Amino acid sequence: MQIERGYYREDDIANKLHETVEYQPELLADGLAYRDNPITGFYTKIGNLVHVRIRVDCSKFVNGGGTFTPGTGTFTCTVPFEAIAHQGVIGGMYHDASTGKRHMVMGQVEQGSNVLTFYALDNQVEMEPVNHNHPVTMAPEDSWHLEGWYEGVIN
Repeated sequence: MQIERGYYREDDIANKLHETVEYQPELLADGLAYRDNPITGFYTKIGNLVHVRIRVDCSKFVNGGGTFTPGTGTFTCTVPFEAIAHQGVIGGMYHDASTGKRHMVMGQVEQGSNVLTFYALDNQVEMEPVNHNHPVTMAPEDSWHLEGWYEGVIN
């Protein structure tokens, strides 16, 4: 009995179909300062589908004088490729170390852009941009991570 392999070819069985690559996202927010890069990223590309994993470490939001400086604006970061369409692509978790609670965090990228905006739910279960006071007041012990798929413009 022969097994149906769907769209895979015989060569695909022996060859690697995808590879995970580390990339350096740029993290932005008004007034944000840091000495050591607080964000790491990885992506896996399969055709024009891109899976990204992003981690932000708030302990690195420290300026040259040693003061915690998470900024005041909306947090955004770059993803490796521009999006083909407006997409809510990523889900993850904000870890509030002081309470041990976890808060849902999401990401959204606009068509033609490679900038992802971070969001968290407010008390009315509406998406509100992540900033130094949302989903909670940021502290150096906190962190957040996200991962998900989007369709990218692959050159």
